[in-house]
Amino acid sequence: MSKILFLKEFIQKQKEVGSLFPSSKKLALSMIEPIQLDKPLKILEVGAGTGAITDYLISKIRMQDELHIVELNNNLYQLLLEKYKNIKNIFIYNENIINIHFDFNFDYIVSSLPFNSFDYLLTINILDKYKKIMNENGSLIFFEYIGMSHLKSFKKNSFHHIKKQKINKSIKNQKIVLNNFPPAKVTTLRYD
Repeated sequence: MSKILFLKEFIQKQKEVGSLFPSSKKLALSMIEPIQLDKPLKILEVGAGTGAITDYLISKIRMQDELHIVELNNNLYQLLLEKYKNIKNIFIYNENIINIHFDFNFDYIVSSLPFNSFDYLLTINILDKYKKIMNENGSLIFFEYIGMSHLKSFKKNSFHHIKKQKINKSIKNQKIVLNNFPPAKVTTLRYD
């Protein structure tokens, strides 16, 4: 059911849902791999979709950790609410990440937003928001589909150019995940 809903939402709202298919198990595990359980954590997941990565985040976190989930698409938000309603340390918001306010910062931000589909200004605003709500030495984990940034790199102010200007110096780790459709590259940034 959730795969059908995901596909339907992609067809109707491509700017909100960045892929035809939810993330694979291999991509989800690669996205949560950098998370170190060395203290009580506050984790933010942005663009959770049907919960393909959320399920693995939940299996990794402990009761003293908090998982905050932001999903803009209302139908996917309703699915997430129903799916995770009985888990006490999970908080779900139906908001645009740029507009939401938190009274605390995060140790990790796990982002599934389709940066390659966004315009320059929106991407810059989201990345700036992430930096503002990140704890010192916090990490941003995101993925992009292999080849997409190069296909769009000819376009001035693409995500490819933003990475060169703002991100490359903060990259801590990158991992290729071929067992996903389409294949993806997971990037971990450390904000110092």
